[in-house]
Amino acid sequence: MKKILISLGIFASLISVNAQSVEKGNVIIDGFYGFPNGTVTLLKAFAPADVENTISGVGPFGGRVEFMLSEKVGLGVNLTYSNTKIEYSETFFENDGNGGTIERTYDYKVSRPKIVGLARFNFHFFTDENVDAFFGVGAGYRTTTWKYETNDPSGFDEELKGFNPIGFRLAVGSRYFFTDNIGANFEIGLGGPLLSLGASVKF
Repeated sequence: MKKILISLGIFASLISVNAQSVEKGNVIIDGFYGFPNGTVTLLKAFAPADVENTISGVGPFGGRVEFMLSEKVGLGVNLTYSNTKIEYSETFFENDGNGGTIERTYDYKVSRPKIVGLARFNFHFFTDENVDAFFGVGAGYRTTTWKYETNDPSGFDEELKGFNPIGFRLAVGSRYFFTDNIGANFEIGLGGPLLSLGASVKF
């Protein structure tokens, strides 16, 4: 009986060692799309009703690459892109010099692309055969640019750089691996998308 219990204990320990979704030396690549686009949400909240439908955006979306230094600690990079647009047209009537009018319509666009690149540290506080849960901290560089474009001959195109070049991320997330190498990911946090969902590949 004693030998059976010892054998079962050894077998269980082998399973627990091997049944880990991530291990030292793994490289994990995440692609994700985030919600919401904070700038779009903020602009629409304060925009008049006749302007609200001119506001649109894409992202934030991006990718993460992580290298597992151990079963608990990973280092990597995080890249995110988003853009916000306000597009509208205005029609003007000009005197044609012969007592009539000329109708002219001009287009205007204001956009705010943002790119954030971070160095990332993840602490993996729970892993099993399928689940990988982690706490992440990231810091790095971000660039934002306000762009104004128009075909109005009395106007001009202009760009204005954002004043804050510092990016950061504080997040909790998890991956679920359907196979040994392919899974899904989600993350909630600050300094980036409030919620992101995507796909993961592990090597």
